[in-house]
Parts: sequence; structure tokens; C-alpha cells
Amino acid sequence: MTILKEFEPLFKGDYMVCDLYGGRGRGGSYHLTAHALYELLFNEHLRGFFVRQISSTIYSSMWMDLRDRMQEYAEQGGDISHIHMSDNKKGDNIIENKRTGGTITTASFQTGSGQHTAKLKSLAGASHLWVDELEEVVASDYLKLEESFRKEGIQIKIVRSFNPPPKEHWIWKDYDLMPLTEEQLITQMEVLSQEDGIRDLVQSKRHADGVPLDNIYMSAKSNGYRHLAIQGNYGINRRNLSKDAVAKYELRKFKDFDYYCRTFLGLITSGSERSVLSGAIKINKDEFIEAEGNLLYTLDFGDTAPNALCLNKINEDDKKWYAMEMLYIPDKNEPLLTAMARLKISKQIPIIPDIAGRHQIIELRKAGYKIITVSKSHDANVKAIKELRQYQLYFCGENLWREYIGWKYSENKTGEILEDEVPMKGNDHLMDGIKYGEIGKRFAVNAFKLNI
Repeated sequence: MTILKEFEPLFKGDYMVCDLYGGRGRGGSYHLTAHALYELLFNEHLRGFFVRQISSTIYSSMWMDLRDRMQEYAEQGGDISHIHMSDNKKGDNIIENKRTGGTITTASFQTGSGQHTAKLKSLAGASHLWVDELEEVVASDYLKLEESFRKEGIQIKIVRSFNPPPKEHWIWKDYDLMPLTEEQLITQMEVLSQEDGIRDLVQSKRHADGVPLDNIYMSAKSNGYRHLAIQGNYGINRRNLSKDAVAKYELRKFKDFDYYCRTFLGLITSGSERSVLSGAIKINKDEFIEAEGNLLYTLDFGDTAPNALCLNKINEDDKKWYAMEMLYIPDKNEPLLTAMARLKISKQIPIIPDIAGRHQIIELRKAGYKIITVSKSHDANVKAIKELRQYQLYFCGENLWREYIGWKYSENKTGEILEDEVPMKGNDHLMDGIKYGEIGKRFAVNAFKLNI
């Protein structure tokens, strides 16, 4: 096995957590499994685990990579006769050093069916964890796992490999994120490539009005206790990559600049490229009252989540959409009908609700509210979002603004943003309501005609 100098601290450093992250082609997965084999060969007290979010993906990734490292070690004259490795394609696996008793076992947070399998009890006594594709691990699963190993007296090394997710991801809780200037971005790209025209390429990608790409991309610096971070991109591993592979990487920046920055440079993004909506303007209550437009309530039901009610003013002539947060309280804290009566919600203005709340809809109609249901189909939702992008948006309310900022699309395995799918679920209750409102905007009423 050949270890790049950038990864030597992984084998020699004093840490509890070591992160291997960055761009594709950097050698992160290679060094993760090389380190695992090193510990298996030479650590007499090893009780290690390979961990991923989904159990069915471990065999074809980490386990096969470990087998490759063993073969390389043997080809270089290393003795592996005492290493016994199982080959279970559909379940857990174990590798054992018969001389020392050291083991590495596979474990996961979930099976392919979504059932939890990685019980903390089963990892008790672990000396090492190697966690691959950390960006796909659910925050609550991992944090619960890590907290169990932070107790006094427990000595463990956790090696984590991941491709950098956007800045809002839980991974960055132990990091300081540092925005890059456009000049710093140009410098990073020029270090990797000797091609002419990189400066012109970057400047051609400037945002509207020629604004430089400052603060769009970020780097990170660990601020955690005994937390080692090894960041890299294909530049550090160039000698182990084919010329064709490097050429393919380099070409990608001309075809998809943002994808190149995220996937090959390994930069952290602000997340703006995944935002469902953009360009909204934050306004106060007085500005909302002064705005002109037909009126429509939108409502997403909640129990432990909030009942989320917005009053919308829709100005079709000027393509302006104003939304003001009216209610954002879980039903268990204040029943919906009680809250609506307290807020004096008008019974003359139509309410477009989430049609899944059938019981609540019946109760609201009995109470005299004008409830109109609309389609909640996948195509209707996707079309509504695309229509909302045609409006200048004005939002009033802290929860509404927070949801707007955090409303993001998912990505597939290759980093493609899934704009033809519904956005990721999360704190999106008011935004979901506005989406229903776009579907039912034809029911909005003129305030003057209603004399309200």
C-alpha cells in the first residue's frame, strides 16, 4: 500500500475523530480502508467497526475496498495468512486477525428497509469506528452514537470519510466555515490546472449584475477537541489517477462549473444552488398591509409540528406575491380552532389547506370557515413551485423567513439537483401552505368587494 503524505497524520496522529473529506479522486476511501488494515495487522487490542447509514451498501463499498487493500499488501510481500475475512454479500461481515484476536465487523444504522440495526449496545467496547459517506448519515443516529463514546474513560478513534455537504449540514458543527473570495477560488483552480482562461471562466460565472463569486463557496477548519481534519482533492492524488480521469475532471468545470467546485474541488457551498425559491424580500407587517392583491389563506396542519397559517396577497398584474405568517403553533399547545378564533381569522377569505388533514377540514367547515381543497399530486406540487418562481416574493414573519431560507432540493448520487422532485421535507410548513395556495390562487378574493 502507498500512503500519500497528506494522509500520514491519519496513521500517526493523536485524535479522537479524524475526517477525510474533499473532492472526488482524492483517495479518501482508499486511505480509510488502508488505515483499517493497518490497525488490524498491528493493533493487538482492535475491536473495530465499519459503519454506513444503510447496511446493504457496506459490502460493495468498504468491504470490497478492504479486500483490495489486503491484496495489495500481499502483492508487496506482506503476510495475510492469519487474516480471515468473511464474504456475506447480503448481511454483516467480520474480518479477524487470528494471531491477535483483533476484529473489524460491519454495522449500520439502518437496513435497506429503513429499520434501525446499529444498536449502541452492540458497539460497546469498540476501539475504532470507520464511517463512510458520513454526509448520508442521519444526524440523530450519528450524534447519539458519538455521544456514547465521549464518556470519561473511553478511548476510541473514529475515522469519517465524506464529500462536503452544504453549510447547513450537521457535519459542520465542529468546524469554522471560511468564505472564499473570487480570487481565492481562481487560485485554487489554477493550482490544479495549467489551462489558460480559468480567470475568464470564473468571471463569466458571476451572479446577476456582475457581482463576484465571493462567499458562494467555503472552506472549513476544525475547531473540535482532538479533531483532525484531512482535506484534499484530486490534485494530491494525481499520480495515482489516469490521464483520462484527470482530463474528465478538468473538462467538467466548463460543462457544469458549480458541480466541478462542489464535487472535484470539494468546496462547501452556501446551499443557495439548492434553494427552491430565491430573491424574496423580507417585509414588516405595515408593508404587508399596504400591499395590494387578492386575499387567500394557506394552511398546513400540525400536531407536534405547528399549525402553519399564512395570509397571502396575490397581485397577478404585477406578478407579486405577499405572504404574512399568522399562526405557527402546534395543535397540542393551542388547538387550531381556538387559535383562529383568538386571531379573528376572517371567515370570508378562502383557506387552502393541506388535504391530508381531513378531520381538521371538517371541523373548520363546521365552524364556518371557507375551506377549498386543491390537488396535492406530485405534478401539481412541482408545477406550483415553478409558478411561484415567476413572482417577486415578499415575506413577513420570522418562521416564514427561516423556512424560506431552509427550503432546499435534494441531490442524487452524482450531485444533480432534483428540481423535478418535491423539495426535502423538514421545517417547511408555511412554505408547503404557500405551495397549495399557488395551486388554488384562482380562489383568492378581492378585499374591496368583500369590504374587509
